[in-house]
Amino acid sequence: MATALSAQLAKIAANSKTTLDVKAQKAAHSKSLLFEPRVATSQTFQTLYGICREGFDELCQLDSRFVPFGTSIFNEQSQDEDRTQMTAAENAELDKRVDSFLHLAGARLRLMPTIKAIEWLIRRFRIHEYNTTTLLSTFLPYHTIPAFVTLLSILPSSLPQVYKFLDPYAKSLTSPPRAVLVHRAIHHSDLLTTLSTYTLDTCHAQQHYPALISFWAGIMTEAVNGMLDRMRSGRRAIQKDNDHSLFQLIGPIIRDALVMSKVPGLQVACYMVITVYVAKGDLDDGTISALMEQLVAGWSADSLRPGLICLSVLAQYRSAKQMSAKVTRALLKVQNLPELLADIGKEHDLGKLANGLCLALIDRIFKKGDSRGLSLIESLLLASVLSQKQAGVIFKSLILAAYKVDDQVDENGEIRKDLASTIIRLVQAESDVRDIFNQAINDTQVDLDELEMSLDIQIRQRLLPAPLSTNVEMEESTDIQTQTETFGAAVERVSKLQTQAIGSCLRSKSLDIFGDLCSVYLSGVAADSIDFFDNIPPLHREQANNESFYLSFLMRIWCGPYPTLARAGALDMAKNRLKQNDCSGVDYQAIFPYGIAALNDPSRKVRRAAADLIAVLGNFYTDTATPTHKWGQETLYDKVEALEWMSLDTCQKFVRMILLPSLEECVLNADYIVEITNSALNSGSKKRERSI
Repeated sequence: MATALSAQLAKIAANSKTTLDVKAQKAAHSKSLLFEPRVATSQTFQTLYGICREGFDELCQLDSRFVPFGTSIFNEQSQDEDRTQMTAAENAELDKRVDSFLHLAGARLRLMPTIKAIEWLIRRFRIHEYNTTTLLSTFLPYHTIPAFVTLLSILPSSLPQVYKFLDPYAKSLTSPPRAVLVHRAIHHSDLLTTLSTYTLDTCHAQQHYPALISFWAGIMTEAVNGMLDRMRSGRRAIQKDNDHSLFQLIGPIIRDALVMSKVPGLQVACYMVITVYVAKGDLDDGTISALMEQLVAGWSADSLRPGLICLSVLAQYRSAKQMSAKVTRALLKVQNLPELLADIGKEHDLGKLANGLCLALIDRIFKKGDSRGLSLIESLLLASVLSQKQAGVIFKSLILAAYKVDDQVDENGEIRKDLASTIIRLVQAESDVRDIFNQAINDTQVDLDELEMSLDIQIRQRLLPAPLSTNVEMEESTDIQTQTETFGAAVERVSKLQTQAIGSCLRSKSLDIFGDLCSVYLSGVAADSIDFFDNIPPLHREQANNESFYLSFLMRIWCGPYPTLARAGALDMAKNRLKQNDCSGVDYQAIFPYGIAALNDPSRKVRRAAADLIAVLGNFYTDTATPTHKWGQETLYDKVEALEWMSLDTCQKFVRMILLPSLEECVLNADYIVEITNSALNSGSKKRERSI
């Protein structure tokens, strides 16, 4: 019985920090960072306080944040405090103050005033016994200096579990090498957790310092790298479990560190950890996207550039191309982002990041009606941040977005206007971007007319030479002038052209003159100056009721492969001229084949303009109409002898009974004009057969 009781008492005594043994008390009092044991043993608390208070006062002069501790753990009453006589609540409060002081003192641990201040806490409050973990965590970034070895020499024989690995170094009084710390962190996660908690607490309290962050970043990065190697497995299920376990360990740490915008150094250190983790870990897109969103949620102006570099690395390991909505919103808020990315792109591959951002911005255009990102897309394309292939993908997406934007997301047409302006600037850019855009159009096989109609622009106005009409016998030629001068200068130049002798733009000798006038016309449509062009002398607009040049010029335009606005504009110009009083009493049946062709146009806008034109022409074929002559009968084509003209009665029936009643259906359906024309012609043939 006595033996069992003795064993229990011995166990209690071993775990207790309180002793009644005078010799043991002297030994405990001799534990010092500054003095030899024999000197420390003879010191009174009053003497010791004077020495340590002097060091504390010097600390207060260096950093005013130390001053509040002068009224608690460094006041004169602290000389009489004995934590063995304190209650549990008092000890807990004391621990908080000690921990706070140690976190703050870590930045100046190489200074003697700091060592003096900590000496008081060791000698009076025995923090090397009661606050061992915090004390070691404070000193560990300085594990190579003599003060760390001295600290090891005064630690209790039973160290906390997380620091048990320091026992051999405490006994041999040597500093642990860095490799030992890294190895321990790799194989025992409790050390990594302890160091991370200490570092994060210090940063939360705004007591951080470069040495601590640098030490933590190095240990954390090497530990994560080592853990990834150690946990690698050939079995997919095991590897997945290992990756999940590691993420459970470091995920909360990374999440907490990334949002500390007031500690950019910690954020940058965390970027290093993330880069290693993503590069070596087999992470899914969801995890990588979550890390990217956490990264942008907390970055600051000081950590922005490293953050963008880290984002670019993460983007390379995502299979998904498009950035998430949160990352996109954060990047939109970055000032001068294109310039910043272009500068970073000189040293790092930002292609996937820029590509994903552009795709996300385009997605926002037609889904949310948000066109704020268009200027950013344009800048990134022009800054050559993207590869040629990636730029092609962006152009294709931009074109498809233009088709998808409708009145539901763009009620006022502002988004389509912004899209149009952006596309025009890119098409006209003096760089490879223009060629990439043209290739994108070919690859997607889009209908440029429909695109131009949707955006109300002319994409091809500066690129397309004036084509030949395939319905007229003309000589082939490719030497047609493209528009390279200003609109005003071009108008002044073509105003001097002599066109009276040509007679018609549907004749072979009109080729060069038509090319000149056509290029100026296209520029006039683009510059919204078509009224100015309409009155230039070479067009002979005033003589359009008798001469064929003006209307034949417009007919050739609206039947040619020109932009939607150009074709529709030509039809409107012809309609407006034919509405004038001097056009009455003329048989314009030569225009009908070209008007019918326009009703078959793929663009609804052109078909509408064609219907309006034919409606005006229909007014000339009433029952009381008596035309005096046929327009263009002698001058419209090179060879007019073989032409067959309809009688007035036939023309009236064709217009009044077939064309005019069907105009609305023709506007709605491009193929409808073909159906009714075939039906009318076939019906006429059968009637002639029956009469025979």
